[in-house]
Amino acid sequence: MTFDEVLDQIRELLQQRGRVTYGSLKLRYQLDDELLAGVTDELISAERVAVDEDGKVLVWVGRGINGESQGEKAKRKLSVPLSLLLRKLRIPSSELFIPQTPNLGRWTPHGLQASADN
Repeated sequence: MTFDEVLDQIRELLQQRGRVTYGSLKLRYQLDDELLAGVTDELISAERVAVDEDGKVLVWVGRGINGESQGEKAKRKLSVPLSLLLRKLRIPSSELFIPQTPNLGRWTPHGLQASADN
C-alpha cells in the first residue's frame, strides 16, 4: 500500500471509531514506526483532524485546516437569514405572526429591534 492509501484507511477508521491506539494501528496495517509517525503527523499537524492523547491514542476531532469542524461547516452552510428565506419562499413579512416582546423590543424578519421604551 502507498502512503496515501494507508493515510486514507486510517483516517476513515478514525472517523468511524473516534479513538484508536497507535499499537492497534501498527498491528492492523503492519506499520513500522516511520510510517506511523508520517501518518500521524499528517493527521495531527497538516490536516488538523486528530490529536494525540498521552502518546498512546489518536483521537478524531474532525477539524480541518481552517479549524472548523464538519458540524460547524454544515451549520454555517445551513444558516440563512429569515429575510432571505422569506424572499425565496415569496412570503410577505406582513403575513407572519411575529410576537411582541415587552421590555426587549420586537421581532422582525431581520431580527430583534429595540423598542423606543428602552
